[in-house]
Amino acid sequence: MKVGWLLLGLGFGVLALPVFLGEVQTAPDALAYSPLLPNDDQILESTARERCEAALSGGAPGGIVPEFTALAARSRPLNGGRAVKVTFSAKNSRNIQLDFCGWCEVWADGRTEVVSVTEIAGRDFLASSQPPTIRSVYLQNVKTSKSQADARRFYTVVTNRNDFSIKDAEITCRISYTDAVRYDDKTVKMDRVVPAGGSTTFQLTRPSDAQTMTCRVADFLKVGSGEQRLIDAFGPAGGQSSYSRLRQDAIRVGVPVDILVAPYITIAKNLASNQR
Repeated sequence: MKVGWLLLGLGFGVLALPVFLGEVQTAPDALAYSPLLPNDDQILESTARERCEAALSGGAPGGIVPEFTALAARSRPLNGGRAVKVTFSAKNSRNIQLDFCGWCEVWADGRTEVVSVTEIAGRDFLASSQPPTIRSVYLQNVKTSKSQADARRFYTVVTNRNDFSIKDAEITCRISYTDAVRYDDKTVKMDRVVPAGGSTTFQLTRPSDAQTMTCRVADFLKVGSGEQRLIDAFGPAGGQSSYSRLRQDAIRVGVPVDILVAPYITIAKNLASNQR
């Protein structure tokens, strides 16, 4: 099977690095749709669609049932077969609803090949949802400095060396006590954005008899593409507040929030230029 099919085989919640790092690319124009013509002796479009859906369902992990959108299915003739596009949704192991677009090549003799599966909405960007080798690369690029302490708190600096901003970093810290026998493990979610190449200070209350603390970043959630563009344009604080307002507007008018991001950036920059 091709690479796209491998993504589905890994599970709908386990997505490969290109999806994690950036925008999902839509299907090329070369795969333009065409209805089945009355004199077309190719495989029937409805049959091709059913076989494509069956192939995608058969590759889904146990317990996951894809929900297909029949009206969104399209196809075009392909040398005795049909290239079929179907869209479907499925919840991953975190109960997050994800939307996908799948392309299949289906032939009159029954052969069906899944060409690609692309996630198009609802992306789950948790590092722990990635394959172990990719997850390890992400986490190796988020460093924690040796902790310092005063009478009341431990301080640790978290540095993000990935080429994208991250937020909701999950940090696990081991606190050792003066008797050298006892220790506590604490896991805390740091609810802030750490920009690419940037750092932030993280702190924990220090128990009176605690001696040392060592920490590591166990997981994190990547900033979504629309929010990332706003952060790049207006900085972490301005980008996040802008995204929050645009998200409310998107919910109110029923459109994806990413659609509103580019016009907002253009308008905001034009207003700033006029004020100067």
